[in-house]
Amino acid sequence: MKKFNFEKYKSKFSNLTSGFGIATLSQDQLLSFIDKFDFKNKTYDQAMDAAYNITKEGGGNHRLFDNGHDIFGAWEQVKGASPDDEFMSEVMGYMKGLWNDLSTSKGLPFDTIEKDSYDKFASWVTENTPFDREWAYDLLSFDAGEILASSLGVAAVVFALKKDDIEKVSETLGSLGIVSIATANPIMGFVTVFAFCYSYFIKKQQLDKKMAFKSIATTGLSLSLFSLLGFTGFFFVLEIGIVFFATKALKNRVLDNEELFQNIKEKWEKFRMDKGQEVEPKPAV
Repeated sequence: MKKFNFEKYKSKFSNLTSGFGIATLSQDQLLSFIDKFDFKNKTYDQAMDAAYNITKEGGGNHRLFDNGHDIFGAWEQVKGASPDDEFMSEVMGYMKGLWNDLSTSKGLPFDTIEKDSYDKFASWVTENTPFDREWAYDLLSFDAGEILASSLGVAAVVFALKKDDIEKVSETLGSLGIVSIATANPIMGFVTVFAFCYSYFIKKQQLDKKMAFKSIATTGLSLSLFSLLGFTGFFFVLEIGIVFFATKALKNRVLDNEELFQNIKEKWEKFRMDKGQEVEPKPAV
């Protein structure tokens, strides 16, 4: 049997797990493509929404409050949906119901909470951070796009650590860190913290700050452009192209321009020296 040659596909994999790639996979617009596949089963889907259909509490965010959409609560609702169905029908209905939720931007809640608790938390977020209430909701839930992006991040970090490629580790962790914060992805946040601790404490490797900064800059630009453009449907493909070329230009013309960085560094050092001379006290007479 022919052995799979990963090195042959290394560059493609590297592009997919770059800051641009991870930022792209974290966009909610991708879920609109996934949602084209209709896996809904009305019997079990309605069972998961039973409490909301009665109370109408929570609106679009009801999955967080009605105890029918977290992993354990959904099963309780599905297995009692019909007295005549078989166990395997319930299992399939449960899996399809979870997938239906995962393939939307609202995703699945990590756990069911009281609406009053969410309102207090969301209010604290909006008052004390630069984020809004939707970011607070996203922090308490997860969807298919977040799982995919986090999984690719894990694969990229494991591969880089195995190769002792500290530059790639630093680049990937920089991307994962800023994406996890900007998109409120706690799964990716956990991956970032765990990988950093493993690299620093177990592998005894210092992160390359320069590579991490470059990755944060390009990923930050990607996220900003996605947010600014906000194309939907098939126009999202055009948006991906625009963001890709913009981030590539930033990386090639600015971040990888050593001469530019050296020039900025020299001017900064000269500025510091000039300021130091200005405030140097005069000798006493």
